[in-house]
Amino acid sequence: SCDGKHIAEVGIGGGLLGVVLLSGTAPKAGKYGNISAAHYSGIDVSGRQRKSSQDRLSSLFGNDSSRFAILDASTDLSALAPDIVVSLATIQSFPSLAYADEWLEQVNHCNASRLMLHVLVGNAACCHRNMSFDATLSPRIVQHATTLTTDYLLQRLTNYNLRWAVSHSNS
Repeated sequence: SCDGKHIAEVGIGGGLLGVVLLSGTAPKAGKYGNISAAHYSGIDVSGRQRKSSQDRLSSLFGNDSSRFAILDASTDLSALAPDIVVSLATIQSFPSLAYADEWLEQVNHCNASRLMLHVLVGNAACCHRNMSFDATLSPRIVQHATTLTTDYLLQRLTNYNLRWAVSHSNS
């Protein structure tokens, strides 16, 4: 349950998860318990994404800093002290494995009770793996992605008991 928790999301896009967490409006939320977070911290490297998220959340919740904060990527997760850290489809955009190592070290020591990561799993941890996507499905061409292995994550997230959900798509 996210009820009453401080959620930190790394890689916030347009802030839609923040809207859901602060308003408790997720479809089928009852199946997973109450999802009304006490506080949402959205962290992103992109100024454009931060502004978009700030605008969206402010339009719905005012500028109530007790409910949410939009922060840049230099934010220290340990000092932020979130209950839950979420990072969805962000790690594959990391510029290098060294960056991934530094980030995972920070996450490992932030004392969050839960961590939810969405990663691209590869046969080896690497950066700049060539990816190929059908141009008719996406207007952007993806030239590289950082992929990680289960062992790579296990070695770096020693403060967490990891549970895995793996999905494979044939499309």
